[in-house]
Amino acid sequence: MDYVQIMKLDKYTVGKRYGKALFELAEEEQVLDSVFHDVQTLREVIVDVPELRLILNNPNVPTVEKQQLLHSLLQEMEEVTRHSFLVVTENHRLLELPFIFDAFEEAYYESKRILKATVTTVVPLTSKQKEQLSKKLTQQFGYETVAFYEQIDSSILGGVILEMKHQIIDGSVKTRLETLKKALSK
Repeated sequence: MDYVQIMKLDKYTVGKRYGKALFELAEEEQVLDSVFHDVQTLREVIVDVPELRLILNNPNVPTVEKQQLLHSLLQEMEEVTRHSFLVVTENHRLLELPFIFDAFEEAYYESKRILKATVTTVVPLTSKQKEQLSKKLTQQFGYETVAFYEQIDSSILGGVILEMKHQIIDGSVKTRLETLKKALSK
């Protein structure tokens, strides 16, 4: 008797597969920029409306109702976007939406030679600081431009924390003080 082993895929793997498929389809249909805008909009709506997220992630809500809800949200979006996210719903993969969004955006940014960087500081960066940082990062990583996502966190005390390309550069005062404390305690 042959047994078929069914492996449950983790959310990250599922998200990468769907995100890549959406990217490739959008590129093939030559609607990549429009679909990128659609994905950004959909992400914002789902983040800004927690009730919507609860409904989409609720296993007790029938798939048909979720599809109707998504259809109304996606009405003004590209056909590629509408169809892709209805397939995500049919396949019961709505819990993976954040990972799908991330994977699509990562592929989009790579195709456009844009470095996505999260910058954490105590106070917002000035335009001049962003420009200087952008120049250094584009030279160091070989990208044409940088898309900054800023976070304000007073707990870092000062300095900057950069996250990009699965790397973290921690130049925060908090980390420097913790390192100094460890060195002095030895």
